[in-house]
Amino acid sequence: MLLLGSRPYLDEVAYARIAALATGGIDWAYVLRQSVYHGTATLLYRNLRHVDLPGNAMALAQLRPIARTAARRSLFLLGELLKITAAFEAARIPAMPLKGPILAISAYGDVAPRVFSDLDLLVRYCDLHRAANLLIALGFRCRHHKDWVERYVRFGHELDFTSADDSVQVDLQWRFAKRWLSMPVDPTEVWRDARLTSIDGRLVYQASPELNLLILCGHGYRHGWSRLKWVMDICAFLHRYSNELDAIRLRDYARARGGLRLLKLGLWLAREIGGNTTHHLLEGCPRDDEVVRRLVRSISARLFMESSAGPRGSAGLFQTLLFHWRARERLREKLPSAVPLLAHAGYLVRRQVRHHVSRIARSSTGVS
Repeated sequence: MLLLGSRPYLDEVAYARIAALATGGIDWAYVLRQSVYHGTATLLYRNLRHVDLPGNAMALAQLRPIARTAARRSLFLLGELLKITAAFEAARIPAMPLKGPILAISAYGDVAPRVFSDLDLLVRYCDLHRAANLLIALGFRCRHHKDWVERYVRFGHELDFTSADDSVQVDLQWRFAKRWLSMPVDPTEVWRDARLTSIDGRLVYQASPELNLLILCGHGYRHGWSRLKWVMDICAFLHRYSNELDAIRLRDYARARGGLRLLKLGLWLAREIGGNTTHHLLEGCPRDDEVVRRLVRSISARLFMESSAGPRGSAGLFQTLLFHWRARERLREKLPSAVPLLAHAGYLVRRQVRHHVSRIARSSTGVS
């Protein structure tokens, strides 16, 4: 029920299957709880409204306020995003919204169906400090201590900013993951191929469809595909853009950057879990790739574990490392880059040492 009800686009056959499942006795408490955790409550509500659910009206009534609250939140964040991008445009700082409301409108056709909690904004590395200062001028505060920002940006990928009333969080990004984790998309190439798209009458930068799909696949990979909504993002994106995608360019780009398996994994998940019927993108990619099959089975089995602890997955350190090892096809992508990883480790050690030294100093002076 959850998998069917969370799909972004359904046909009459799927609606009939949902109706048939509803007559068999559904643990609605479990379905609702998982839909909230996986960020698909609004999709589930939208789809269930089109199905006659005799005896299950109470479940729909419980889901309604959850979905409507999420939809209002999404609309609010869209408005905030447009204000922020207008400020960036006025300051002549190119900024590209990622995922969130832009993905909802472009792939889902409406901002309401996709749940998101923050705004992701990509800027060029050379514009990072200007962009950060602009957000501060707009009333946001950086959640990274100012003494540590310079060290962090050397290996990091995003700075978190929060509005004065804590109602809006902006993740200011200049790459798609920390430097020690190889990703299949180069921000420089994203900017080179960027295009302008109209959102509510305002032009905003967007990546090309091919790179946008790889960004979505890379994002799911980085978080271990531990949320159902990330799979449904791929389904919605393919539904909207499959006819516009240059499949040869997409596969060649992914292969050259060691991301072909990440692409195949995202496409297989969209097919096996999301029911997407877009197959032409897999042509030229061996469909009997046993590594990808095992990864899909592993992700599917872990997706609804009640012990799931967070969006980065709950498989434990060893299982997480094993997943990243299996998900990459070349050794240089399987192994983290040594210098950025050491910089990250040194950063964490120095912060912990400074924290404990400061705590001891406060204790010795009697300051609580």
